[in-house]
Amino acid sequence: MIRELSPDHEWVKYPAFYNVYPLRNEMGHGVEVVRLPVEPYGEVYIDDYYGRVFDREGMPVAPKYGLSSKTPPYVTIRSLPVVEELRIPYRKIPIYEASSLNLIKQALRELRASNTSYEILMRGQTKTYFLQRDAKECIHFYGEETVKEPSFLPSHLRKNFDEYFLKCMWQSQAAILLNDIGYDLGAASTGSNPSVHQKIFSELRNSPIFILFALGIAQHYGMPSVGLDLTDRPDVACWFATHTMTVSEDGEAKTALINFDSDQTPTIFLFRCPKDAVFDYKTIKPAELPPGRPDHQSAWFGHVGWGAASNQLGSYLMCGFRLTPEIVKEMDQKLDEKLFPSSSKDPILKHFLTMRGLEKYEGEARRALQGIYYRSE
Repeated sequence: MIRELSPDHEWVKYPAFYNVYPLRNEMGHGVEVVRLPVEPYGEVYIDDYYGRVFDREGMPVAPKYGLSSKTPPYVTIRSLPVVEELRIPYRKIPIYEASSLNLIKQALRELRASNTSYEILMRGQTKTYFLQRDAKECIHFYGEETVKEPSFLPSHLRKNFDEYFLKCMWQSQAAILLNDIGYDLGAASTGSNPSVHQKIFSELRNSPIFILFALGIAQHYGMPSVGLDLTDRPDVACWFATHTMTVSEDGEAKTALINFDSDQTPTIFLFRCPKDAVFDYKTIKPAELPPGRPDHQSAWFGHVGWGAASNQLGSYLMCGFRLTPEIVKEMDQKLDEKLFPSSSKDPILKHFLTMRGLEKYEGEARRALQGIYYRSE
């Protein structure tokens, strides 16, 4: 949403520190030089969904993100029908109907081949969520009173957590995890000398990638974060698009196939991510750490919604695939058992469930840990 800023606001003075896009007054396709039928905003203002800054200099020109009618589809797949069109800044995003996982895999191969400087990643959702803008903002940015603008807000915003507190929370929990698992693995392998594993994990705690590791495990085991789950596997994205999950107060999660006749809109979203904005869990996980949930889900992570750009992941969106019931026939019917191994097979989950139940955690720390969940057997 739009926030008016003073010229000396910290977001204006230190844009890189607060995830503000470096270019000001950027215009998109389909821009026409017209005077907007809305009152102007302040001298300097920002769309804090995407970190885009504008000022009065560019005020007479609209719409900032381009007219939908004059913006071409960002991705064209001629073999599939378009069932919906979404908007993000400067792009019109087609949602294609897909009844076969093989069709999605073929499209994915072609998109990766033509975008080798980026990571093409996926996220499956049972329905599409939208940003809530008032009519004035929609006119200002898109030239129309209503627009379908997808929301990919991270969990720390949806659950009203302070992101700086959570960073401390992830790192403290990840440090405890590595210490405890390092000791247990070392004791099991050497009988009495756990120092080898503890040394390896200690090196990770003191390395620059530790914050990435902490974000990754926090996100995938249920703690709120500034990221969203991404994967490079179409079958994993397909499973999340076609299955609901309900979590009880004690953290037990039950999954079920969606009802395709309901208001669900199962969709696999494809994102064209800069390589320095996302990372593969396998690249930051110590080889000595036992496989866990992120390994089985072929997990990728990124700081995709923080600072002045809360919906940053939306700006990477390329296209989507709306799934039909026929696609379920191609899915591994026991994939959920592989994606969510039990605590007896996943020592990271076992550790987090122990932390979740400790009475010493209070306030926001306890609330964050209550997000930890496990799949019912």
